[in-house]
Amino acid sequence: MRKTKKTRNLKLRKTKKNRQHDRLSIDIDFTSKDGGFSVFTSKKMMDFFRKNIKKGRNLIQTVPEKPFFVNKKTKLHLQAIKYDNYSMRPEWKEILCKSHGTWLKSSPCNIGTRNKVFVKYKGVKNGESTRFLNKSAGIGAYLFAISMGEIDEKKHMAFTTLLRKTMKNDPVVVHNMDVDWFHLKSSL
Repeated sequence: MRKTKKTRNLKLRKTKKNRQHDRLSIDIDFTSKDGGFSVFTSKKMMDFFRKNIKKGRNLIQTVPEKPFFVNKKTKLHLQAIKYDNYSMRPEWKEILCKSHGTWLKSSPCNIGTRNKVFVKYKGVKNGESTRFLNKSAGIGAYLFAISMGEIDEKKHMAFTTLLRKTMKNDPVVVHNMDVDWFHLKSSL
């Protein structure tokens, strides 16, 4: 009996230790002067992104049951997982939400009841070959665009301004296991 308990505890420690590499908790303030851009471009965030992409964990999303807020200082709890099974792969024009320029859409939308913000960065399946070797989805697709210089602080501010306007005081999650476009939605 003792041996079984030791083995079980050892397995739990190993699982928890492995989980630490595919999870990140980081403070962020979307209301700050840069809208949290310095956090998205930080060494800690970029190292987390690169290490998980190399290990084949293509989808970066919020940890279940741990939403964040966009109207105050908050903690962003992220996890990276392998994911290959999007239930919907619509074209950008098929996302029937209010357009804000060519790369952002938000509620009101013709589907669902939660507030949403869509960003024109499409997630890719694990192992799927793409231009620029992007192998990421969810927040990972956004981080990849930052690393490639497609998103600068000004463009990020347009995103966070729309995000704050749409979500207001609602808790926000990034799930991205249904639609392959990077999107955020209220958890209420």
